[in-house]
Amino acid sequence: MPTSGVRLARTSDVDDIADINLRSWRLRFASVLPRDVLDSLRADDLAMVWASGILNPPTPAHQLLVAVDDGRIVGYAAVGPSQDPDAERGVAELIALEVDPE
Repeated sequence: MPTSGVRLARTSDVDDIADINLRSWRLRFASVLPRDVLDSLRADDLAMVWASGILNPPTPAHQLLVAVDDGRIVGYAAVGPSQDPDAERGVAELIALEVDPE
């Protein structure tokens, strides 16, 4: 069985997703947001948000995907129906995309 690829996220993935989310934001927003704001973010709070999104997505078309390399989660993408009123039915949009900064 391959240990690399992309798959739907599971609730057991939320700690890894939250860790990537937190480290990525702290790196990317370091020059934009005050340090105390970034330091106040907590991985366990983010994990709860991601778990809620997996268990109770806004619509059945919303999905959270994880990228896995050698069995380790290295990124995630959230997708959902396009909010563009001119988009054809079935067109999706990327809501979130993060890759492990390492």
